[in-house]
Amino acid sequence: MIAPLPANEPERLAALREMRLLDTPPEQAFDDIAQLASEICGTPISLVSLVDEHRQWFKAKVGLAATETSRDASFCAHAILQPGELFMVPDAQRDPRFHLNQLVVGEPYIGFYAGMPLTTSEGHSLGTLCVIDRRPRELTSSQMDSLRLLARQLGAHLELRRLSQRLSVAEDQMQSWAGDVARTNLRLHSEMQERERIQNELREREEQLRDLFENATDLIQIAAPDGRLLFVNRAWLNTLGYRSSELAGLTVFDIIHPDCIAECRAVFERVLKGEPLNNLQVLFRAKDGHAIHVEGNASCRFENGQAVSTRAIFRNISQRKIIEAERERLIKELQAALAEVQTLSGLLPICGWCKKIRDDSGYWNSVEGYLKQRAAVEFTHGICPECSAKMMADMDRALNQ
Repeated sequence: MIAPLPANEPERLAALREMRLLDTPPEQAFDDIAQLASEICGTPISLVSLVDEHRQWFKAKVGLAATETSRDASFCAHAILQPGELFMVPDAQRDPRFHLNQLVVGEPYIGFYAGMPLTTSEGHSLGTLCVIDRRPRELTSSQMDSLRLLARQLGAHLELRRLSQRLSVAEDQMQSWAGDVARTNLRLHSEMQERERIQNELREREEQLRDLFENATDLIQIAAPDGRLLFVNRAWLNTLGYRSSELAGLTVFDIIHPDCIAECRAVFERVLKGEPLNNLQVLFRAKDGHAIHVEGNASCRFENGQAVSTRAIFRNISQRKIIEAERERLIKELQAALAEVQTLSGLLPICGWCKKIRDDSGYWNSVEGYLKQRAAVEFTHGICPECSAKMMADMDRALNQ
């Protein structure tokens, strides 16, 4: 289904073109946020999408080769109709709006979509920060909050970009309006105050983003190409038992358990070559030496074709590993018990007179001895009601004689 046009479409397109972003080269600020969105949400594809009159164009992209698609097939064209709200399609193949969409039945075979509109202060949604998977899924509340926060950071960056464009225009006008310097200076002063306000707000939001990293429960680390740790968050320090002051000179290989150091060096080289790795399981070694099982994603950031840093987000799965090991132990015990039961399930040779049982070696043993030997069980003895009645009758006859 083709999305209807927003009520403010002419003004929205004017605001989009004022940004002068369409068909511009890649920029690190946009690429970093797209990569971060992909890693936080665990999706193979993430985009910074700008919705033009007849197309959606990608200012930044992860996991997708195309630079643009038709607006008629665009999921983002639906998302911009809800400024300030996260638009999510858990299962595109079952959604009547999209099940016949060319991006669902063909490349990139969209199964899941979540997009947060990039909205200006005037309420114009220029595009989205979106994440895409090829299979149906859901985002956690933490992932949705992170996607909203990153979209707000992009929105603030776009506001600053638009203000910079306006200032550039104002400076050109100032040169041509030599006869009206006072008025131009007043407007420029006002716009610079607005720019300072936006920059202050952007700094505040950057602090919020930093606070998000610091308070995340996942272990976040950034390392140089030689393995030196450049940044870790609080959860990383608390889990491995280090202080911030101890990071100087520490490398990723110093916190890898010796049992998997060779494997992890090979994995690190693959990441440096640009191969993003998902659901990676690693065995860390804490400062006190105990092992910590973690699982997560790793990728590399490049500048001018050179690897400048690796980024990884891990989750502590040590408790899960303990539960899995306990489950395996219980399964083995049940299998052993079942084998013992199966051993006892066949026909046994029993003496018709004394009721002893003959074992596989030909020796005769009591029922209690046989079962204790085969099934490792203990016995208590008692008298059943029938035998008790018979015994009492025998005793009565003996006493009466």
